[in-house]
Amino acid sequence: MESVVDSRLAVDRLPLSAQLSHVLVAFTVELDNQFEHEMPHRTTRHGSTPGHPRAPWLVSYPMWLHCMRYVPKEGIRACQLVGKSGLTSKTMQFVVKRLAAWWGYLSVGKPDAGLRGASSAASRLVCPSAAGRQAQNIWQPLEAVVESRWRNRFGSEVIGRLRGVHSA
Repeated sequence: MESVVDSRLAVDRLPLSAQLSHVLVAFTVELDNQFEHEMPHRTTRHGSTPGHPRAPWLVSYPMWLHCMRYVPKEGIRACQLVGKSGLTSKTMQFVVKRLAAWWGYLSVGKPDAGLRGASSAASRLVCPSAAGRQAQNIWQPLEAVVESRWRNRFGSEVIGRLRGVHSA
């Protein structure tokens, strides 16, 4: 059995990209776990949260990071959402379709005939559903909550080094 010291040495020999990906995956897992505890949802294996038979599908942090955080309560045109997210138009269509039709977090309006130069898909108004607004309210503070936990768990100096911030 490998000792703690040996496993730390093995990690030290990993390329920087692998070490950073370990941190990102751990942070994402902790965010996802907290979201799962707070948001009524459903999954294939476990069904719906008790008392919430029509709950939306459980989604992961990338859905917040790449889409939901850019959708205001009053909605946003699909073409604007693409611009804010940095995703390609095709990828954003994929994400919005799933968050709307499949998972229950968004609603997508009809094309805006008055919007010149935009395709029908690009002119659609994308709005958070009631479940989407609830998810946004849960996701919005979670990064700071988990970072605070990590600060307590690993120390401010370690988190500062991860952020590239050095105290004087």
